[in-house]
Amino acid sequence: MRRVVVSVLGASILLVSGCGSNVEPVASVQEEKNNKWVETYKIEQAPASTLLGYSGVVEANKQVMLGFGSSGKIAQVNTEKGAQVQQGQVLASLDAKVYQVAAQAAAGQVQSATVAAQEAKKGASQEALAQQKIKLEREQQNAAEAKKAAKQGDVLFQGGALSKNDYEALLLKAKQAEMSVKNEQIALQELQRGANPDQLARASAAITQANSEAVRAQESLQQTKIIAPFSGTIVAVHEQTGKVVAGGQSVIELVDLKTVKVVLAVESDEVGFFTEGKQVEVQDASGISSKGTIQFVSPVIDQANGKYRVEIHISNSDKKWRGGMVANVKVPRPLQGFLLPLECVGLTNETHFVMKVENGIVRKQPVQVGQIINGNIEIVKGVSVGEQVVKSGITYIVDGENVAVKGVKQ
Repeated sequence: MRRVVVSVLGASILLVSGCGSNVEPVASVQEEKNNKWVETYKIEQAPASTLLGYSGVVEANKQVMLGFGSSGKIAQVNTEKGAQVQQGQVLASLDAKVYQVAAQAAAGQVQSATVAAQEAKKGASQEALAQQKIKLEREQQNAAEAKKAAKQGDVLFQGGALSKNDYEALLLKAKQAEMSVKNEQIALQELQRGANPDQLARASAAITQANSEAVRAQESLQQTKIIAPFSGTIVAVHEQTGKVVAGGQSVIELVDLKTVKVVLAVESDEVGFFTEGKQVEVQDASGISSKGTIQFVSPVIDQANGKYRVEIHISNSDKKWRGGMVANVKVPRPLQGFLLPLECVGLTNETHFVMKVENGIVRKQPVQVGQIINGNIEIVKGVSVGEQVVKSGITYIVDGENVAVKGVKQ
C-alpha cells in the first residue's frame, strides 16, 4: 500500500514540474485574450483617378408648346399624337379668309403709295401743265375785262352816272380777278418746278407706312399656320378642327428626342470636374451604358438649390431614353492621395485622425482629408502605402492601447 502512495505522489510532483516549465506561454495567451480585437484596413496604392457618380433626370433636347399667332377658327389639323414630323411641316391652320383680304388690301396700299411717290419725283405731266396754262389764260382774260369795267365805272362815277356802291363793286371785282391771276401763276410755277423736298418726304413716309401695314398683314396671315420649328415627335394635340382659339393658345406639343440631355445639379466644389466637350459614361436604370458629352456647364449658381446646372447630351437614335428617366453619370476625378472607408477616420477638435496599428499598439495619427467620394474619404496627407488603420470603432480605442488584429480588409 505504501508503494502505491509513493508512486502517485511522485507522478504528481512530475506533473507540477512539467507545468511550471510552460508558465510564460500561458501568460502570453492570456495577455492576448485580454487585448481588444480590432479589424484593420490595409492602405494600398490608390489609382490615379476614380469615378464620381451623379444622378440626373433625362429631358428632351427640345420641347415646345405650339400655337397660332393669330386668333380664329381651326380649319385643319394635319397631325396626331405620336406622329413624326419634319422641320417646316404645316401642322395646323386657321380659316384665313379675313387675313388674306387684309394682306391684299395692304399690298394695294403699297402699290398706290409707290406710284404717288414716283409721280411726285417726275413732276407734273404735260397734260397737267396745259390745263394749268388754260386756267391762267382764262383768269387773265377775266382780270382784263374786270379792269376795263372798273375803268369805265370810274368815268361814270366821276360824272355822277354811277352810284358809289356800284363803283366799289367794280373795283372789288377787278382786284379779285387780279388775285386769281396771281394764284394761277403760282400754281403753274409749282407744276413747272416739280415736287419740293417736303412733298417728296411725305410721299416716302407714305410708302414706309404702307409697307409696315403690309408686313403686319402678311405676318398675321402667316400666323394662321402652325409650322414645325424642328423635326420631332408630336406628344399632344390639345385642340381640333372647328375650335375657335386665341392667339398664343397652346394647340400642339412637339419634342425632339433624337438627342436627349441629362440635367445634373453639381456642388460648387465638384463643378470643376465638368468640362464642356468632355465625354462621360451614362447608365440607365438597368445598368446599360451610353456615351454622353458635356454640352453645358452653367457659369452661375442656381439660387434655388445652391448648385450648378450641368447638361450632358446623349445620342438617342435607338429611342432608348425617354423624358423623365433617371440616369447615372460617371465622371473621372483625379485622386491626390488614398481612399479610406469613412469609418476609418475620426474627428476631434476640428482635426481628422486615423488609428494606426503598429506591432499590436494603436497610434493616433492626424491626417489631412479631401472630399468624400462614393462613400470613401480622400486622405491627402498622413498615411502611407502598407500601413494598417483601425477600420471601425475608433472612438472606443485609446492612443497607445494594445490590440489584437482579427482581420485585415483591403
